[in-house]
Order: sequence, then structure tokens, then C-alpha cells
Amino acid sequence: MDVSAKIKKTDVKGYGNHVFRNSLESRGKILNHSNQNIKKSETNENIDWVIGKKDFNQRFEERLATYNSVTKTRKPRKLRSDAVLIRGIVTQPSNDVFEGLSRQEIKKKMTDFSKDSFGFFINEFGFDNVLGGSTHFDESNPHLHIAVMPMFDGKLNQKKYFTGPQQLREMHSRYREYMNGLGWSFDTENKHEDSKHYKDSDYKRNAKAIEKARDEYTADKRGMKANMKAEVHSELVTELEPNIKAHI
Repeated sequence: MDVSAKIKKTDVKGYGNHVFRNSLESRGKILNHSNQNIKKSETNENIDWVIGKKDFNQRFEERLATYNSVTKTRKPRKLRSDAVLIRGIVTQPSNDVFEGLSRQEIKKKMTDFSKDSFGFFINEFGFDNVLGGSTHFDESNPHLHIAVMPMFDGKLNQKKYFTGPQQLREMHSRYREYMNGLGWSFDTENKHEDSKHYKDSDYKRNAKAIEKARDEYTADKRGMKANMKAEVHSELVTELEPNIKAHI
């Protein structure tokens, strides 16, 4: 799960075009994507998710209209030009979930994953704050986009939901536990040691290679830790054993 995408007002249209491209292209709008990994012939397989029977643009405009931030003197405060209006979330299961599956089976699995994930994020951020999402099958690895507008008490409030690394780790853990409660089998702890952060586009394009490198690095590092613990344990036993025996 990645929540690093911060969408400002000038970026909303481009973000919507990228995430909800199936809806746009199905209406005859031709989009030129900067992402060369998008297979346009497969865009019609993407699933655009509508929340509350309203599409992303409708949800965005209605949610933005509820913004009523005020100053200490109770005067209306204008929305800052650099305000982050949307946090773009991208999530996908580890690639081993799809091993040995046909294209249709992968689509079914990813659709189920998307439905279950929406339940978590609606619970986490509130129904009104989730603007919609899209499951993409037209790139290298299937993944889910969810658009969240972090509003609280009529104000844009990033800090309530995204306070820092520790809060994000806790969110990751809650997400995995929630999904496991629905029948998935994801690690509830951080799977990797000191994982390097990759841009969303880089990860989606190279997910298999990145996960393989992470697994190898983690195995090596944890193996070293285990050996160190064993050595320390051996030294302690050697040092303390005579004293232990003396007190038995």
C-alpha cells in the first residue's frame, strides 16, 4: 500500500484522467498517457468504482463544497492554492497471490481484493472522504487506486490521517489484519527489512523484480541477525552455565 501521492487542485484533472481512464475512453475521449506501460487495448478491462452512485468528479466537487475552514476571527478562509485536496492510495496484493492463475482468474481475484479493500478504507477515512477508485489491469501488475479527500469537521486535515511513518505502519497493520479477517493471508508485520521506497510508477512497472530483491535482502539480513543472536546466546550460555549449575 502506498499513500504518498498528494494531489493539489491543479493536479486533480490529470489524476482523474489517469485513474479513471476506462470511464473516459468508454465515452470516446482519447487519452495520451505519459506512462508507456499502459496497454490501451486492455484499458476496457479496468474497473472504475463508483461510490454513492456518483462518479469521481461529482464526489470531488460535492466534497470540496463542504469545505468551511475559518480563521480565528471566524472569517471564511480561502482554500490555499497549494492545498493537498486528494491523497491517492495505491494498493495491490503480493504477486504470489496470482501465481498459476489464468487471466480471468487474476481478474476475479483482483476484483475481490478491490471490493474488500474499499471496506477498509471507507472505515478508515469515512464514507464521505472516499471519492472513488479504479482497478487497473492494463499495466504490468494489477493494482487498485483509491482517491481519498482527507476532510474532518469541514476542514482539510492531512495530519489527522497521515501523521508520519509510525501512523502509516499502524495503518498497514490494520489493513492486513482487516483483509485477513475476510479470508486473505497477508503478513501482519512488515515483510521486509529497511525496504527502499519506490515511486508508485516504478513499483507497478517492476513489482516482481523489486519484491524478489526485497525478499533476498530480507532473508540475508534476517539470517545475519539470527546468526548473531545464536552467537550471543552461545557466549552467554558458556559464560553463565558454571554459575547456573552452582545455584542448582
